[in-house]
Amino acid sequence: MENLDLRLIKTRKEEYGNNLPDMAKDWTLMTEGKYQFTPEKVAEFLSNLKQNRIKFIIEALKTTTIGTDKYFNLKKALEDSFTDRDNYLWIADHYTEYVEL
Repeated sequence: MENLDLRLIKTRKEEYGNNLPDMAKDWTLMTEGKYQFTPEKVAEFLSNLKQNRIKFIIEALKTTTIGTDKYFNLKKALEDSFTDRDNYLWIADHYTEYVEL
């Protein structure tokens, strides 16, 4: 997790709160209880979302003209997505520590 940013994790938690337990409850309800989601699993799924976004951005960069606004926006989104992916993975693996931040 070379892009892990614990400072950002803490800041985001302070600004937005810990929404993972509510999301876990919502997702469990959406499946009518067929699946039981945990906050850790939600963080893992969010990390997977970011990983798929990374794949998309890498492909988009291959056909984007270097130096354009679109190129710079994609590069920034790629950097942010790498950090978000690693941050969500850390939360999934260290949820108790995350709660204490």
